[in-house]
Amino acid sequence: RAPIFIGGRYLKLERNISQTPFFVGERRVTELSVADVVGEPIKALVRCDSYNLVGSGREDADVRMLGDGRPFYLECTNPRTTIIKPGQIRAIEDQLRSTKSPVQVRRLQMIRPEDTSIIREGEEHKTKHYCALVWFSSPLSQDKLAEINAIGKQGVLLQQKTPIRVLHRRAPLTRERRLLALELEPIEGKFYKLRLESEAGTYIKEFVHGDLGRTAPSLADMAGVTADIIELDVENVSLDFPPAIVDGDC
Repeated sequence: RAPIFIGGRYLKLERNISQTPFFVGERRVTELSVADVVGEPIKALVRCDSYNLVGSGREDADVRMLGDGRPFYLECTNPRTTIIKPGQIRAIEDQLRSTKSPVQVRRLQMIRPEDTSIIREGEEHKTKHYCALVWFSSPLSQDKLAEINAIGKQGVLLQQKTPIRVLHRRAPLTRERRLLALELEPIEGKFYKLRLESEAGTYIKEFVHGDLGRTAPSLADMAGVTADIIELDVENVSLDFPPAIVDGDC
């Protein structure tokens, strides 16, 4: 049977959840994955042999996905049930919500095969909003803070070499990425809240600490002191997928 496709947007409300099952050798690193939590109830509904989750990018396992969620679709292979009512799919959203699952879904719906191209085509054009807890080796002066925020309003062009942490699985390239907005706000002592809007494909962690000079400029460069990222959240992925479900669909 031809595969069927179900699209939606997922949220990760806790850390240490990968997008798909994450293994090092034969050892599973994360207990939960978005694919497992969303895919298993859909697999039971459509009675397919297997499924594959494709996201519009992916966040690290230790990064939460908040806001309206990350666009994704699930490809269900060899489904035995192909006529699915929207209400049956929406029931999966309700079930995850009622059980307070750390993975939630929104806008869950059947989509056409041709709609899946939006995920790939939007990869280079979407922007993302982030919020991070950042540590500096010494507190920043008011003048330095104002200087960084002034630069952030103008946007920052980055040169990013493939991060050391992913060199084992990605080609060693230098990519040009733009930060569209940056705002740094003091919290207490050496800790600050960082808000960013960036082009897709920007390595945020490496922008903060510099990755041994492999990202330039970095937030550490701007501050003139060592910087590191403590926590990171994605707050928005600006890709309109799938269409919002209008009231009355059932």
